[in-house]
Amino acid sequence: MARSAIDETSDTGAFKRTASTFRVLHTLKIKGLEKAIAFTSVKPIWERTKESDKHMGWVFPASETEEAGAEPDPLNGARSIRELYELCKYKLCWKVYGSCVVG
Repeated sequence: MARSAIDETSDTGAFKRTASTFRVLHTLKIKGLEKAIAFTSVKPIWERTKESDKHMGWVFPASETEEAGAEPDPLNGARSIRELYELCKYKLCWKVYGSCVVG
């Protein structure tokens, strides 16, 4: 079992899809929650989350055509998952499930 998202990446840096991600998506579909809870895919390879530091993490593509299967953040216009956490400041707004963030 992976202890962190780093354990779930290949040698090239691509994310290896895991059962936890699929469980979240299946649950949304089975329970009919896809209209109430938004799901957006990030790029499969970590990138810098800010130009000002070396932190690497999940980022959204800049456009619908930049990365197949990934899409820009439609709710907040965030560039990365890190930005979503920073939008939340110190209160708990989202729950992380593997590579999924549920708000």
